[in-house]
Amino acid sequence: SLGSFEFAPRHLGLKLAITNAEANGSGIVQIYEAMDVMDLSKWSLIGKISPYRFADNSAGGNAVPCLAWSQGRYDPPTLAIGGVGKVGVHRYDETKRRWTEAFNVPTTSSNAVVQDISWAPSVGGSTQHIACAEGRCIQIIQIASATVQPQGTQTLDVPSDCSRCEFNVTGKLLVAGCDDG
Repeated sequence: SLGSFEFAPRHLGLKLAITNAEANGSGIVQIYEAMDVMDLSKWSLIGKISPYRFADNSAGGNAVPCLAWSQGRYDPPTLAIGGVGKVGVHRYDETKRRWTEAFNVPTTSSNAVVQDISWAPSVGGSTQHIACAEGRCIQIIQIASATVQPQGTQTLDVPSDCSRCEFNVTGKLLVAGCDDG
């Protein structure tokens, strides 16, 4: 079953990344592109990030519940993918013509499920930020823009389970949707 889907930023063209939500799923992330924007009934599979392995969840599978595209206009296509046990950042390598993992960061606990992930808009700074909603906390990953390597993480505790997170248009304000409203 469909876990998450997100359209790529406008500058990358009409692309769509899709994950699976089944607990016994394959862990595959598929990227599609509409080759003819006037005929949206035909989408071509242009890439796979497969298999995306996570620490086994209680059902023993590789569910991939969320993903987010980097908004950086001058960066190659980059996806942050969250699941059980880790958050991975993958970049499209033009020379190899395939997606490769740039790095991964463990979640706050080994069995934490990343419910939502949000990439802050790129406003020309030397760092980028990814927020991950993981139960009763939000993990913020800081990335060096030039090297695409993590520079550190920060954990924010929230009073109840957090299922959504999103940065504002400037990337300076983070909003979280929790079970207690």
